[in-house]
Amino acid sequence: MTTSSSSSSSSSSSSSSSSSSTGGQNNDPQPADGMYSNCDDVNNNCPDLCLLLQDANMVVLDGFCSAECASANDCLPAPASDGTVVCIPGVGYCAIECGADADCPIGMTCESVNINNETKKYCW
Repeated sequence: MTTSSSSSSSSSSSSSSSSSSTGGQNNDPQPADGMYSNCDDVNNNCPDLCLLLQDANMVVLDGFCSAECASANDCLPAPASDGTVVCIPGVGYCAIECGADADCPIGMTCESVNINNETKKYCW
């Protein structure tokens, strides 16, 4: 799988693998709009950019609204969950780092993604 961003000015790619489930029961749901809300390459209503999860054939599997960042301090807080807001190293996009699906907002899954030869898990 690969990830890429969809916006008018930036893009990146990398490989990954995935899991399937939803966030923990005591977590807040994935936002309906704005940062961390669901998006894809067709329905991109993000204020900044849509970070996409794609398979090896470049088929979009999932996506969430993100923004460019230099550090996690540049990112908006995530919905209540055990995930941690981070600025993804090497690409500079906001994301929610996780260890398992239960760390993610309800409606998101914890996916293992390889970016710049480093594997990390983020909520998608």
